[in-house]
Amino acid sequence: MANPFPILISKPRKTDRYAYLYNNASKGGKSRCITGKPADSDCNVLCNCVGWACGRFNHIYNLLTGFDGIKYPNFCCNAENFIEVAKAYGLSVGLTPKAGAIMVWQKGATLKSSDGAGHVAVVESVISSTSVKTSESGYNSFAFRNRIRNKGSDGNWGTAGKYHFRGFIYNPAVKDTTVVKESTTSAIAVPVARNTNVNQIQVIVNNLRIRDNNGKAIGHAKQGYYNYTATENMGGYTRYKIANNNWIAYDPSWAKIIPASNTLVVGKQVTIAKNAPIYNSTKTFASWVYNSKLYVRYISGNKIGISVHQTGALTGYVDKKYLTVV
Repeated sequence: MANPFPILISKPRKTDRYAYLYNNASKGGKSRCITGKPADSDCNVLCNCVGWACGRFNHIYNLLTGFDGIKYPNFCCNAENFIEVAKAYGLSVGLTPKAGAIMVWQKGATLKSSDGAGHVAVVESVISSTSVKTSESGYNSFAFRNRIRNKGSDGNWGTAGKYHFRGFIYNPAVKDTTVVKESTTSAIAVPVARNTNVNQIQVIVNNLRIRDNNGKAIGHAKQGYYNYTATENMGGYTRYKIANNNWIAYDPSWAKIIPASNTLVVGKQVTIAKNAPIYNSTKTFASWVYNSKLYVRYISGNKIGISVHQTGALTGYVDKKYLTVV
C-alpha cells in the first residue's frame, strides 16, 4: 500500500513552499516554537525535536488538505506534554503506529521540566505493527535525521534510560491508517528478464548486499535485472525494493536505474501544463512553478507529488494528466 504522503529524507530548504512551518517570527515564519540550538539556516526552529514535530505534523496536514497556514500551532511546549495539547485540540491518541503521527516520550517520573523535557518524532511510514520509519530533530544535537524505530519488548520504541513512551498523536488529514503488514522472512530475490514495461534496477557487480525492511543484511543480489516497486532513503543511500522484505542500495558504481518507458515514475523530470490546478482544487500553483524544472516525487493513482528538488520538501500535488515526461 502506498504511503499516504511523500516521505521526507531531508529537511526543507528556506525557499520551499512550507518553510514557514519550520521558522518562527524572527525569520518570517509562523511557528511558535523557540529557535533551535544550534539554529539551522533554513529552518530556525531546528535543532529541536519540538520545532520539527510541530512543523512536520502541520506540513503533512497541509499537503493532504490544501490548508495554507499552521493549523496546530500549540505544539510548542515541552515534548512530553504534546499529549495534553493534542487532547485539547480534540485529536486522537493511541498506541498503534500510523503514518503522519507524532510519537511522544516522557522523561522522568513527572511531566515537569525539572526531570526532563521528553522527546517527539514523526512517523514517516509504518513498516509493520512493531516498526516505523521516523523523521526527527534533536536540541543541541542535530537538525534532521531519519531513523528506523522498533517497538521492542519494553514498548519504548527505541529509547532507554529515563524515557517512557506515552503514545501516538494521529494526524486527522491521514485517512489511510492501515498498518502495513509484511512478512519479515522471505526468499532472496533472483534476477528477472529485461522488461521495458516495468521499473527495473540492473545490478552490475557480483554479490551486492540485500537488506531487509529494517536494514539487516540477509543475502546477496547477483548480476542482472530486478523489478523494483518502492524506493526510500536509508543510511545515506536511496534503496530499492526488489522483492518482499528485499532491498538493495543504489550507487552508479554498482547498479543502473532503468525506469519503465514513457511512464511517470519517482525521480523522472516532468513539465506541467500551464495553469494546471493543484490536485483536487481549483487553485493554481505559483506562477514560477509552471516554468520550473520539476521532478516526480510521489505517485498514488492519478495523484502525483512534484517538486523542484530531487529530495526534500514537495512543491505540491497535481493530476497526472497535466504532466509530460521530459
